[in-house]
Amino acid sequence: MTDKKFKISVIRTEYFTNLEKKTVTCKLHYKIKATDSRMLYAMSDLGSYVDNDINVWTTQTVVATAKTMPGENFDLHKGEQIARAKAESMAYNAVSKYFDR
Repeated sequence: MTDKKFKISVIRTEYFTNLEKKTVTCKLHYKIKATDSRMLYAMSDLGSYVDNDINVWTTQTVVATAKTMPGENFDLHKGEQIARAKAESMAYNAVSKYFDR
C-alpha cells in the first residue's frame, strides 16, 4: 500500500488589490513535499521534479480572488486572508487530484 501523505509549503505570496472592483487577488507560490517519491514523479508533467532527502517537487503557482459582496465595506486585510485561504485550498485540491489517481 502506498503512503499518500503530502504537504504544501508556501514559498511566497503576492497580493493585488483592485479598489474599483473591491477585490483582492492572491498569487501563491508553493512547493510539495511527499513521503512517496513515485507520486511526485507521476506529477512531474506539471513541472520539473527533484528527488532528494525530503522529496520536493518544484515550485508551482495558483491564483485566487476574494470579492467584496454588495453592501459590505471593503476591508483589505480581510480580503487578503480570504484570497490566501482560497489559494491554499486550490493548491491542495490540485495536488490531491494527482494523489487520487
